Amino acid sequence: MEPVRHEDAYGKIKKCDDRGAETSDIAWVFLRLLSRQTVDFPIRNHLPTGGKQIIPFWTGYHRKTSMYCRSFSIVSYAPIVDSKPSDMATVYTTMKRCVDMCMKAGQQYSVQTFDQQLYAIAQQIKWSRPLEFQSHIIRLGGFHTVACFIASIGKLWGDGGLSDLLVDSGVYAGCTVEQMLSGKQFNRAVRALTLTYEAMMSLWVSSFDWCRTTNRLINIPETIWDALLRCYDIFAGDMSSWNQDIATLTSLVDMHLRNSSNSSKLTYITPLDN
Repeated sequence: MEPVRHEDAYGKIKKCDDRGAETSDIAWVFLRLLSRQTVDFPIRNHLPTGGKQIIPFWTGYHRKTSMYCRSFSIVSYAPIVDSKPSDMATVYTTMKRCVDMCMKAGQQYSVQTFDQQLYAIAQQIKWSRPLEFQSHIIRLGGFHTVACFIASIGKLWGDGGLSDLLVDSGVYAGCTVEQMLSGKQFNRAVRALTLTYEAMMSLWVSSFDWCRTTNRLINIPETIWDALLRCYDIFAGDMSSWNQDIATLTSLVDMHLRNSSNSSKLTYITPLDN
């Protein structure tokens, strides 16, 4: 049976546009560069010398600055289905039991996670029985989701210079990069792409020299520099008051980016150029 397709696909994609995540990443890059003292920020003279990196990497930074509080869940196991896992009847049985248990618990929707192989079978069953599983949400496991995403990045940009960048920089060997961009070597691939993002953003922020020579830094409010310095001091010293200062920095950067991108959706690539 032909799967259900959304008519307004573009509208649904636009709703997923989260500028908050983008702003948080830009603030992280600014703090990392400020700690390295490789970019001549207007507040560089206020920093201690030494150039020691005190800002954590991407995961550690967002772990420290996250306000998300995970709630406790009760984990229990359903009876084992003594059949071949990849058999369509077995997958259907697990889906049906999941729906029934959620209905008994009073939940409107049931969510079930499969690995990559069983996910494809589960989707076929859902497409063939849309009324029976209309409130059943099938998820691909987080590991396989990110692995597929990394493989898509390798498919799009592997031969466009990304593979050469990782190899010629001496960070990874050629065979390792080939496996990473095919969705394997998961941990190395995630770190390599994060390093690539930071390097690209460093080149982007290096345009500060051009902004200074063309007198464009005056377009950036002084409050952003003050908030950036306060956040740096927090990581260098006491972390007890980071919550409000990080939120202030993110809010100021987001406000400046939005004001700079009124004329074009893609202007945020060069938000310093009003």
